Amino acid sequence: MSTALVRVAQQAKHRSMLLLKDARATRDAASRLWSPAGRDVRRRVARGMVLPTAPPRRKVPGSVWAVAMVKNEADVILGTLDHLRRQGVDGVLVVDNGSTDGTRELLRAQEDGAFLFVGDDREPAYFQAPKMQLLARWAARRGADWIVPFDADEWWFGAAATLADTLRTSRAPIASAVIHNVFPSPDAPPASARESTRWRVDTAPARLEKVAYRTRALAALHHGNHGVSRSGPVVQSLRILHMPWRSEEQFRRKIANGAAALQLVGPRGGGAGGDHWRDLGAASSDRLGAIWRDMLEGHGHPELEWSPAGELRPVALDAWSREWDPDAILEPGWD
Repeated sequence: MSTALVRVAQQAKHRSMLLLKDARATRDAASRLWSPAGRDVRRRVARGMVLPTAPPRRKVPGSVWAVAMVKNEADVILGTLDHLRRQGVDGVLVVDNGSTDGTRELLRAQEDGAFLFVGDDREPAYFQAPKMQLLARWAARRGADWIVPFDADEWWFGAAATLADTLRTSRAPIASAVIHNVFPSPDAPPASARESTRWRVDTAPARLEKVAYRTRALAALHHGNHGVSRSGPVVQSLRILHMPWRSEEQFRRKIANGAAALQLVGPRGGGAGGDHWRDLGAASSDRLGAIWRDMLEGHGHPELEWSPAGELRPVALDAWSREWDPDAILEPGWD
């Protein structure tokens, strides 16, 4: 067989594999969105969600919307919203899930009906994926072309440009984001997470990644925003600076809240994900204190999804306001 015929055969095989992959993604999205087995959960989620009233719009090509659920994130939420503005995001929908630390009040004070929209989630159970799917559909009806499903403790970037510019110029409809965690310094006094002199960034990327994606009727987010069932190729073009733990008090509170929300879902293995919350929620106070202290010293823990995996290096968050890793802290030759 000639070289040309071999090349044609290889290309045909590659196209066939891509078509099969897209077909599987489409079937999986339909199952996640409409399967009879998930009907009761979807109804509970819809009944508990109070979303802002906003007129529908046609899709605006290149428009980037970010959506999130939050609970007790008063120390970081305003900084994260400022960061999304700097990254060129067109609109943000944030839904509060019964915060008791003033998060909801901060959001309501910032809501402007143009950039920031605020809703309420009155369903306490940890049905994370269907809840985020509902928020993504709301943004799509508002004209979103791209969906960025973020958490309050995440700063999203493009690897070589702003988040919005990276997505607007992407030829692939799915963009994955490499995560680098940031942890408090062991000798730092308690302070607001917006103070940038008390942090260290993990040079090793986290085990998991997250995704942003171009809107489509048959697209379904996975638990934790770590994947999306949608046709089309994936490009690894995004980065996330993640601040999961800011103080020991916040560390303990988040574990307790996560464990309580999972208990409302049902027994372990029910498909909700996040079972590490159950394990940590059952740990003694002394055990949690030991895990916290070890984490500050740079030691990873199998019970903790977000814990150190590499060398921790000092980082000033203010320098990262627009650009990913401006001082090349994560580069191999840094010293």
